[in-house]
Amino acid sequence: MSSVLKGYKIRVLFALLSSFFVQAAQAQTTLRFRLDSTYTTSAGAYRADGKLVRTLWQRTVYNPGEYQVNWDGLDNDGQPVGAGTYKIKVIAHNEKYVWEGVVGNTSASWTDNIWHSLTTMQDFCGAANGESYAALGYNEVTSGLVYSPTGTAQAPRRIFNTDLFDAFSFVRADDTYIYAATNNSGWDNLHSSFIMRFRQSDKGEAPWSSGQTAIYDLHKRVGVLSLKQAPVANLPQLDTWLANRITGFAVSSNYIAVARKAQNTVQFYATATGAPLGTLAVASPGQVAFASTGDLWVITAGQVKRFTVTGGKSFAEQNTLTGIVAPLALDAHPSQDLVLVADGGTSQQLKAYSAAGTPRWTYGQAGGYPVKGPDVVNDKFWFEIADPLARGAVDRDPYGAPFTFVKWQPDGTFWVLDAGNVRVLHFGADRSYREQIMFLPDRLHIAGDQADPTRMFSGHLEFKVSTSPLKPGDQSLLSSPTWKLVKNWAAGGVDHMRYSSLINVTTHANGRTYAQVHDSNTDNAGWRAARTQVVELPATGPLRFTGVLLEEFGNGGFAYDQMPDGSLRCARTNVDMPQSDYGVSSTGKAQLVCEERALTGYDSNFNPQYGPVKVMWTVLSSWWRGKDPFPSKPMGARIRIPRTENGSYVTYQASRKEPGAYHLGTVAPNAADWNARFHPGQVISRPEGRGAYPEVDAYGGWDGATVYADKKDIVALYNGQNNSVSNTFYHFSQDGLLISEFGVPATAAFFSDSNYSPPGLAGNNIDMYMIRPSANTLHVYTVDEAAHAGLHRWRVEGTNTLRELTGSGPLGSTIAVAQAGVVAAPLPVVLTTFEAARNAATVVCKWTTASEQNSNYFVVERSADGQAYSALGKVASGGTTTQVRNYSYLDAKPLPGTAYYRLRLVDKDGTESFSPVAVVTEAASATSAPLASVAPNPGTSLFELITPNSPLLEANIYTTLGKHICRLRPTTGQTQRIPFDLSTYPAGIYLVQVQMASGSTTVKVVKSN
Repeated sequence: MSSVLKGYKIRVLFALLSSFFVQAAQAQTTLRFRLDSTYTTSAGAYRADGKLVRTLWQRTVYNPGEYQVNWDGLDNDGQPVGAGTYKIKVIAHNEKYVWEGVVGNTSASWTDNIWHSLTTMQDFCGAANGESYAALGYNEVTSGLVYSPTGTAQAPRRIFNTDLFDAFSFVRADDTYIYAATNNSGWDNLHSSFIMRFRQSDKGEAPWSSGQTAIYDLHKRVGVLSLKQAPVANLPQLDTWLANRITGFAVSSNYIAVARKAQNTVQFYATATGAPLGTLAVASPGQVAFASTGDLWVITAGQVKRFTVTGGKSFAEQNTLTGIVAPLALDAHPSQDLVLVADGGTSQQLKAYSAAGTPRWTYGQAGGYPVKGPDVVNDKFWFEIADPLARGAVDRDPYGAPFTFVKWQPDGTFWVLDAGNVRVLHFGADRSYREQIMFLPDRLHIAGDQADPTRMFSGHLEFKVSTSPLKPGDQSLLSSPTWKLVKNWAAGGVDHMRYSSLINVTTHANGRTYAQVHDSNTDNAGWRAARTQVVELPATGPLRFTGVLLEEFGNGGFAYDQMPDGSLRCARTNVDMPQSDYGVSSTGKAQLVCEERALTGYDSNFNPQYGPVKVMWTVLSSWWRGKDPFPSKPMGARIRIPRTENGSYVTYQASRKEPGAYHLGTVAPNAADWNARFHPGQVISRPEGRGAYPEVDAYGGWDGATVYADKKDIVALYNGQNNSVSNTFYHFSQDGLLISEFGVPATAAFFSDSNYSPPGLAGNNIDMYMIRPSANTLHVYTVDEAAHAGLHRWRVEGTNTLRELTGSGPLGSTIAVAQAGVVAAPLPVVLTTFEAARNAATVVCKWTTASEQNSNYFVVERSADGQAYSALGKVASGGTTTQVRNYSYLDAKPLPGTAYYRLRLVDKDGTESFSPVAVVTEAASATSAPLASVAPNPGTSLFELITPNSPLLEANIYTTLGKHICRLRPTTGQTQRIPFDLSTYPAGIYLVQVQMASGSTTVKVVKSN
């Protein structure tokens, strides 16, 4: 007996006798195993050659004890397996899944009042009351106008109601109001642009008496200024948007100025009433600002000019600033004779001038990132990134992302958008660095260096990330930051429109780091099919193009990927699959081939050199209509073929198919078929915890995403945009057995409170990355379109707790399953059932044994909370017998509420073991039903709160010590049933405080391991 089990006493055996299929009788194969502790387990039956034929159970918790399970001899498709020797494998573990937070977001909290937007921050300003305001542009059903209370810039609250159409580009404030300019997102097909006003006191709308009414889609905005609308039919869509777009906006005590570049005008309105005044005609006006004297500064046709304004109708040009290369943004000091200009082009600096045009100071490294290289520092800027679609725009790209903004604050400090690094920097009046706001908008790709768990990449940005738990807040102010932006690899002249995000980063054995980027100028049409080029990320200096181009194979998503060892791998097929629906009309078979090219060395310039193509395996499959996990291209992602520790290659059918199809599989080297097919499709409305792929609709076809493998671990990500199973990770062993599921699906978190981002919620996450920072831990990263605006990190703890119990034997025999070196002991008691049920005013406990050996007696125990048990009575056992025996016990005075019952089995040598727990709920009243309940209760991870007689308003979940861990707010359709997830919290008792239309109540929930 191993040292681990030395002195171990035999525990109870619980037999599972049910079959999932109705089929011709097969000889029952009995497997028995013993656990020394409580574990989550899964099991499978394999042929002698290692092929998985039957998944016996998935993600089931067993307490310490001896167990017996019967296998009916059928495979996963319900067909009898042939005679022969079969291997049984049970995996047992205590792995935990902890959402740590996000990288690249400086919010003070990751749940309440977090920075998140679909686009880069558009504009920022402060008010005399200490509040600050930000325009976030198009934010896809979430408000794009926010404020932060006095004392912080890292806790934004939503000002405006959720809206798909308004895209706020500018924001200003005086002592009473907030003013915002919206350049409509285009979803209304009118490309509306106008100015709105809100009260600072309550953040409510404050229409102007002389304003206009904007009507688009189902929306009506009353009392707005400078309304422009044009249907798409008049012009191409982009031209329409550009023609209406507000490019500059300023507010003084008397006037509001609205610039439109395409119309060569700056329009003036009365600040108090909104009455239209005059129009200043200037060429291509960009940003504008009122000086404290009332003069107007204007960026016009690549210059900065100052105008006097009389009555809002008469204008006189005064002077033009000199020494400006390419003005992108400006702002006038609120009280001093200073105008601050963000100068782009070859300058990339901040330049301050007096009203007369006298230079006061210049800040920033000349040339910025395009000249000074990729190292990220706070005195270097990247105000604009050239965008060929901008059609000559000098203020922002055509879809609203600004090249930069600069804003004085009432206290004389200023903020500036470092657009190339998606961060807003705050400087003091003396130009000393103070803080920054950062979040990652719509970053849908991620990469990491397999040789270094501290290197993470988003787009062209590189972060240094601690392996210690992540912390929220502005990391630049922490003595021990948990993440830091260190490189921008687009610096040095990299055309970001030609070359896509960094992917497949790895440091080779020669100490040099290489990655891939898509090159849209290569011979395949469209960025999705463009070839990739291998690039080097040197220790010093800019990104280096090696000139090594790698093949991509059409729209199916098959492509060569760099592996952690520097070799190349791809899977390809002889079928040309259309992008839409992945060839659903075909019923034929396709040949799937996995190819590799070894890294053979480097040329004199340290460019990687590769050997000839080597076929690793070939399978033939009905690639769409069949049930095989034929890999499909996820929306926006790549087909990955990772490899596990035992040499198996993993394929992921990411697209929705028919129920019963398998979405994950492994193929052994030189094989002609899948060795294991698992992750079966099922129509489900929420994660069911047993490894089923959701065969349900996802918005826009965003189904599964991608898959990674590391040693014995396989993790597949399901995106499922906007459906109730979205953002779910499926964690399997390399043998196809489910370890667990984790993630936060939309139904657990899409609440009406847009200021709240539930922990772990991610939207439209089409990519992931996985690395092992230590033997006992996995880090799983994913992207996020808007919910948290950063790189999420999940920590998988206890990976070294996973143990494999195996045994082999003929079909129809009894197979002892144990860890290597551990001999299975004789079975003491075979307990086949244990149940408890109310009977009038009593509770009856019943149980059955199939056989007993040296048993002494049973003790019936009861608990009010599922934790602390007390003995009710003793029942004599059968001693030693091979006969089926039935037992019962009557609890004549049961508890009034929910109660938990179990058996304590005592052998003649004093050894004790316990049965599974039976739960008896509160007796139903003749006049009333329970106000609220939770099911299942107890449970392991997923629960549902039910309020059958009254609509649910809100529920809050607390620990027994009073710590708040979760808030539930129903959405449409959830008024009386709402799911919640406790998978990331420890086992124990939780209290759910429920607020309903009819009153309130508290429900106790027991979470078990």
